[in-house]
Amino acid sequence: MTRTRPERPGAVGRTIAGTEPWWPPRPGAGRRRPNVIVILVDDMGFSDVGCYGSEIPTPAIDAVAEAGTRFTSFHVTPLCSPTRASLLTGINHHRAGFAFVANTDPGMPNRTATFPADCSPLPEMLRDGGYATMAVGKWHLAPESEMHDAGSREMWPCQVGFDRFYGFLEAFTMPHSPPRLVVDNSAVDTDSYPEGYHVTDDLTDRAVEMIRAVRAADPEKPFFLYFGHAAVHGPLQAKDESIAQFADMYADGWSRTAETRFARQKELGLFPHDLVMAHREEEPGRAVPDWDEQTDEQRALYARMMQVYAGMIHEVDQSTARLLEVLDELGEREDTIIMFLSDNGATAEGGPRGTLQYTKAPPLARREDDDLDLPLDEVGGPRSMMHYPSGWAMTSNTPFRLFKASTHEGGVRSPLIVSWPAQLPSNRIREGYQYVTDIAATVLDLVDLPGPGDRNGRPGLEMDGRSFADALREVPGAEPRRSQHEEVSGHRSYYQDGWKAVTQHPRMTDFDDDRWELYHLDSDPGEVRDLAADEGERLDRLRTGWEDAAQRNAVYPLDEGSGLANAVRNPDEERYSRPLRLLPGTPTVERYRASKLVTARSFEVVADLEVDESEGVIFAHGGQAGGYVVYVESGHAVLEWNDFGIMHVSSPCALPEGRTTMRLAVEVGAARACRAELITDGETATVGGLTAFGIFAPFSGIDVGIDRRSPVSWDLRSRRGTFRYSGVIHSVTYTAGELAPDAAERRIDDMRAAASRFQ
Repeated sequence: MTRTRPERPGAVGRTIAGTEPWWPPRPGAGRRRPNVIVILVDDMGFSDVGCYGSEIPTPAIDAVAEAGTRFTSFHVTPLCSPTRASLLTGINHHRAGFAFVANTDPGMPNRTATFPADCSPLPEMLRDGGYATMAVGKWHLAPESEMHDAGSREMWPCQVGFDRFYGFLEAFTMPHSPPRLVVDNSAVDTDSYPEGYHVTDDLTDRAVEMIRAVRAADPEKPFFLYFGHAAVHGPLQAKDESIAQFADMYADGWSRTAETRFARQKELGLFPHDLVMAHREEEPGRAVPDWDEQTDEQRALYARMMQVYAGMIHEVDQSTARLLEVLDELGEREDTIIMFLSDNGATAEGGPRGTLQYTKAPPLARREDDDLDLPLDEVGGPRSMMHYPSGWAMTSNTPFRLFKASTHEGGVRSPLIVSWPAQLPSNRIREGYQYVTDIAATVLDLVDLPGPGDRNGRPGLEMDGRSFADALREVPGAEPRRSQHEEVSGHRSYYQDGWKAVTQHPRMTDFDDDRWELYHLDSDPGEVRDLAADEGERLDRLRTGWEDAAQRNAVYPLDEGSGLANAVRNPDEERYSRPLRLLPGTPTVERYRASKLVTARSFEVVADLEVDESEGVIFAHGGQAGGYVVYVESGHAVLEWNDFGIMHVSSPCALPEGRTTMRLAVEVGAARACRAELITDGETATVGGLTAFGIFAPFSGIDVGIDRRSPVSWDLRSRRGTFRYSGVIHSVTYTAGELAPDAAERRIDDMRAAASRFQ
């Protein structure tokens, strides 16, 4: 939006005393608008809070529901970045540049991970309307290649309308020890976190602090707070006291817990008593293991994993309670609009058995004998990298089918609670279909501000969302959204007037061969009765509706599943693979920037240092999710390699006194086979049998002279802390070597050739 400043009147006198004073009007002056808080939970299922059927007590969230309206047919996109883009722009996610998550930009208009130049984000429009705007938590709307300290910051929060930001730019973080936090436009400078640290508490502290700061400075200025929780995205980590509250609660397993939730949903009036739930354990290709067929040891582990998840939901509720408390202290709870929702359905990325090595491999590629042997009471604590099994994701999505990344209801139906006690009815349930693009339009409607104006000298991009404020006000005749298309990774759906056509696309198959299903969503929200065979004409109309919407909304090109969309990178990124010389005192090199030196390729690290009686870390890359650290202790150099939680420690290499060099040579072969050699003057220590790093590992960047934040080695951290080197390091130089024989970058031509037949 372009803010137009009125012309100043001409001077009326030759001196200040004889001139009529004039000041431009203050934005938003003339009426007191309500505050707005949007609380977005990551990967939370439809049934995970109490007022939507959960056994997890969520009194604060339930109180918001009692003061407002719960929606039972609110829909989001199947993935986090697309939902966030649509929420903050009111634009369908392909048009907004977010056909997929913000980690890649393969050079296609619908995957830029950057808002169009003529798009006016909601925080910008609210700020122009007189609001203080602030965001905390997960962002995941900046291109991966722009998250480092020399990035453009064009898609960082403070460049898209937020006055303040505190949180993380990545897809996820580690709750007990975040690898990187950002305040406004700069990375937070911290070596380690205090005992008992948890990111939900930290984010809530900052949100409360921002609210109080605005109110102290201006008693009348309304504020907009966007709170993007890290919970409940993996890795799942909760505080000990949160986990302990749910001991023994999940011993009956996922299917029985889901049945209990379904019965409670009916009691709450969310669904009619005759509604039927599908046998979701039997989904083709996504079958959930039978709880009763698991061993006692497996059931104990899986129950513990759900305990941790429940603990994180409990922590989200505690955070909400603190926001309500500060509103009460300020006397502003009644005149604050609160919206509570999830960004997509619960996720099955833990796989059928769950995982204790979250970043090691995709769920369907994990083997049971791959996982860690971790004491049960450490699962969900600071030393674990876990995610729960898909059976619990099925429970979280009760009563819907499938999971995050699917266009079936389990991937796209989210709880939505909206409350504004001073103006809107309380304790209501609404059934009509609404979509995430409607949030921005509804907020602007409720606070009485106009939609997009001119931006960057061009007419603002028109919103796709439509306000549902009349439905909230219970205006007679208020209608829900009548139609909506969806697509992610080739999975597609189209909703119109109570009916939904939906298909799952198998990778590397012809899109024309996809099998479409048809459901009457109004009477069958669980997608139990496929009516495609009986309603062929209706299905054809809906498929045509999807095609028309896809053409209008930049949905093409579709991802055929070849891997091209992730492998193709901007050629400008090539410079990140050139040799990098780091000096002592350099802040942590950001995760993605650092990954270009080591991922799917051999590499070498040479340290130039002075050796005397000094000790400490020479360089470290990564953290508990995977990485490596080289340090000097008792006159010897040691390499510790964290192979996704499995530690490998080299034999110590003697170091000559004086100025010397040490070298780490890492060789990566096919199938992610990896071998590392630590070489000093006259000695070599070899560590073999390693797994090369993947897309999110190392999840922390490179440090020189210290191992900051999440430790590569818990044993070293326990013994020596962050272990800052006490001597002199002249430099540490990284040199990227040859790509692995099967690296994606080597296979781009083959991928394109294989995929071309599906275009």
